[in-house]
Amino acid sequence: MRDWLRTFGDPVAGSTQAGLERFTIATSMESVVVSILSAGTLLGALSGGPIADVLGRRIGIMVSCIIFSLGVALQTGSSNLPTCIVGRFFAGVGVGLVSTLVPMY
Repeated sequence: MRDWLRTFGDPVAGSTQAGLERFTIATSMESVVVSILSAGTLLGALSGGPIADVLGRRIGIMVSCIIFSLGVALQTGSSNLPTCIVGRFFAGVGVGLVSTLVPMY
């Protein structure tokens, strides 16, 4: 998305056409942004069982929704790429927890 690239990307040199400046992000950073959600989901899915045993299914689902909401808030309010990446990780943990806890409930 253009707005996301404008916020987190670097301007492309000599790309101003009709007043529109183009932005880009390195492929390695793009890979990190995309894959960190899956890494968080893996961690959340593996933690779902023990969390359900300790907290219970219903409370565990509530906690996972709070964790997911924290991740979304970090992504939404971020003005730099590391904060956005941390937010995506927490959102992934919340998604992994929910996808394990809801079927058990």
